[in-house]
This record gives sequence, C-alpha cells and structure tokens, in this order.
Amino acid sequence: MKRLSVLVLLLTLAGLVAGCGRKTAPVPPQAVVAAPISDLRSQLDDQGATLTWTYPPLSEIGTRIDNIRTFLIAKARIPAADYCSGCPVIYNYQYEVDARAAEPGQELTFRDTELKSGFYYLYTVRSNSGWRIVSQESNRLAFQRQPPLLPPADLQVESGESMLSLSWSPVRHRTDGSPVSGLEYQVYRSRDNKKFRPLGLPIAGLSLIDPAVTNGRTYFYQVRAVVREEEIMALGRVSQTAIGMPLDMTPPPPPATLGAVALQEGVQLHWQTSPGPDVAGYFVYRMGPEGSWQRIATTRAGSITYADLAELPTGEYRYRVTAFDTSIRRNESEPSPTVSHTRP
Repeated sequence: MKRLSVLVLLLTLAGLVAGCGRKTAPVPPQAVVAAPISDLRSQLDDQGATLTWTYPPLSEIGTRIDNIRTFLIAKARIPAADYCSGCPVIYNYQYEVDARAAEPGQELTFRDTELKSGFYYLYTVRSNSGWRIVSQESNRLAFQRQPPLLPPADLQVESGESMLSLSWSPVRHRTDGSPVSGLEYQVYRSRDNKKFRPLGLPIAGLSLIDPAVTNGRTYFYQVRAVVREEEIMALGRVSQTAIGMPLDMTPPPPPATLGAVALQEGVQLHWQTSPGPDVAGYFVYRMGPEGSWQRIATTRAGSITYADLAELPTGEYRYRVTAFDTSIRRNESEPSPTVSHTRP
C-alpha cells in the first residue's frame, strides 16, 4: 500500500513538472502581415516603365516588421479601346522581386520593358512574408502606353566663367508623327560620358545654366522631353550628347611696379609680383622707336627680373610687363606701369 502511495505521488509530481512549461502570448496574424504599400509610382521612358515603392516598415496593426521575403507584382494589359477605369481587372502577369536583402523604409524598383503602344497597363504590389502571409494590394497604378516623344535636337553647350549654358530645340511630335504640347525637359549630366544623372527637376524652358561646375573640367550633357500622362511622368528619347568645359576668364592683377637699371650691354627690368593666386608667369614687352609693342620674353611665376641684352639701334625703348594665369585660356592681365631706357 505504501509503495502504491509513493508511486502515485511521484506520478503527480512528474505531471506538475511537465505542466509548468512557460507559454508565450499568442501573436495576432495582423502582427506579421505588412501594411499595404501606398506609394507605388512609375516613370515611363522610350524603353519601358520603372516602378518604385517603399518597403513597408510596419505591420497591419502598427508593429515593426522586417520579415518580407518577396514583393509580388501583378500586371494587367488591356487594349485602350476596351479600358474602363472602374471595371474589374484581371491581372495577366505576375512577377516577384526578392526582398531578403532589403530593409524597412528602403526604396525598391522593378523595370518592365514589355510595353506596347495602344494598351493600358495596370499594376499592384503585395508584400509576401511567407506561406499565406501576404499583404493587401497596394494602390493601383494605371497608364496608357503612348508612342515615345522624339529627342530634342541641336543641344548646344556654351562655356563661361565657372558655368555652362545649355540650349536645345523644342520637341513637337511623337515618333508616330502625332503632335504634342505642354512639354517639359529633363537635363542629365555626366563626368565620364557613361553614367548620366538628372540635373535638377524638369523645366519648361529650352535653356539651362549649370553653375555647379569646375573650371577646366569636361562635362557631358543629354536632354529628354517630358510629358505628364495621367499623373505618370513619361520621358522621351534622349538627345545626342553635348560636351562643355567651363573656363577661367578672369585675368590676374598686373604687377604693381616696374623698374629699369641700365647695364653695359642692355637693361635689367625688375617688377613686383602679381598678387593673383593662379599666376603662371609674366610676359615682357618692348616698344622701340618704330612705335609698336612686341613680346620679347616669357618668365615663370616666381621670376621678378629680366635682362634685355639684345643688340639694338640707338634710341629710346619702353618696357612693360603683364601677368598670365594657369588657365587654358592663359588670361593676361593689364600691363604694368611703363618704364623707358635709352640705348646709347
């Protein structure tokens, strides 16, 4: 009887131990399902469409998530003659974008080049976090594919002081010859003629000044016409590439003083250096009895003297010095004060 009591007690304790495991609170399904994407947008160009959206950082109940595995893109193609903005949509195509390397708040893109003129295209995106853990549809994106805009012609770049001025001809037609109006233009810039980046936002005019350039550097430019179609920005075909280089057009200050000392065989000139920060050297000029200035020497930036030992006829000779800078143009300063020397 005692053995039976001990066995019952041991079994009871074992049951208590087995039943005391810690249980976590149940997680509501909405806590792992991403909130619907609400910023799906698109940009069209002559090659296709680029869809953009943001990785949702919150679940349906507002908790932080980072468990999205893929984004599911649904696409419908409808002939323009059959399109109805309020009619039900049957999505003909499905695509997946891997999201495992993305982070909440990051912008993602999807490129679709399978577009044909004369059709409406509709898209939605959903977040997929695992088996049956799929968000609601995003905002719907809809646009009609039109023939691309022709490229702007006659893109010109004019050089200036720390600036480049661009101009081009207007675009008036699409590739099928249909007229267009109300266009804007997007300018692109590159340093290597390979990667072109937008230069600001589209503009309505036919010219643009780029002040964010450095003298002596080469820049490459392209431009596209832009039309807004049903809240979608459509870019036309790209223009030919134009090249420009801003130039330093500001000469340095002239030497402030110029003196002359007679030598047995000529004259020794000496001057005060120009205070310009980019002085490359000095030009020395001489005027003889015939009355015209001639450049007789070029010196380096650190030079402050020059000896004119040329064999010259007797008479009065006048001298002056200018500074020039390191720019491609070799901008030359105004002349220094003039000095005279008489050859015996």
